[in-house]
Amino acid sequence: MKKILLSCILLTSLLILLGSCETGEDTCKQCRIVTYEDNVVVSEGTPETYCGSQLQNVEGQTSTVGNMTTVMVCQ
Repeated sequence: MKKILLSCILLTSLLILLGSCETGEDTCKQCRIVTYEDNVVVSEGTPETYCGSQLQNVEGQTSTVGNMTTVMVCQ
C-alpha cells in the first residue's frame, strides 16, 4: 500500500513539474513604441526584444491622449 501511495505522489509531483513550465518562453519579438498624431507617425522608438510573459505584457499596448496615439508594435 505504501509503495502505491508513494508512486502516486511521485507521479503527481512529476506531472505538476512538467505542467508548470511556461509555454511560449521561447517566443520572442522585436517591439518598439510608435507615436501617431492624426494617424501620421511622428516618432518611433528603438526596437527591443521581449520574450514570454514580458512579450504578453507589452504586445498591443495602446494609449491615446487627444489626437496623439502611442502603440507598442511588435514583429
